[in-house]
Amino acid sequence: MTGLLLLLVSILSPTPALAQIKTWNLGGTTVERRPELAGTVVEDTIRTWSWYEPRERITVNGTLQDRVVRRQKSGTLDFYSRIMLEPQSAKTIWLLRREGFRSPLAKQDVDYRIDGLGDTSPISVARDETAGVYEFSWAGRNIVGGKSSNFVFIGTTATIYDRTGTTNLFAFSGSPIPIPNTYRPVS
Repeated sequence: MTGLLLLLVSILSPTPALAQIKTWNLGGTTVERRPELAGTVVEDTIRTWSWYEPRERITVNGTLQDRVVRRQKSGTLDFYSRIMLEPQSAKTIWLLRREGFRSPLAKQDVDYRIDGLGDTSPISVARDETAGVYEFSWAGRNIVGGKSSNFVFIGTTATIYDRTGTTNLFAFSGSPIPIPNTYRPVS
């Protein structure tokens, strides 16, 4: 699985994959376990998407919940994503790719929340520090029609953000499903 994630990063990244790719498993967390995650939701947008695969004549569609949370204690921003698939979706989603998270704003504070919405947890995340990309993987626990992911988050040191990020979803057969204008940190 790790090799597949690294392969995706190297193939899909606009810059060549470098030795700065890190991959780690996720265990999920809560505000009770990590009180520093407590904060105020400053943006919460539901973005509708649909993807048609002409070779297989199938459609995958759903929504992405794109959220920005300002931590109460530090005032820094966390960026949350949650995938929801429509019941009639013919394929599953197995990877979410967030772009626009270059260091030093992004840090290795990445996980998913088990104290909120969603019913499918990711397995791991890969981070390409050079490209500013995070890839959350559900491979083996794919998000199926009628289900949703837990919220995944990327903690940052940023205090401002904009809507110029890109999020891509990946179904098992097909090209990336781009969701433009998602929230991202700004220095």
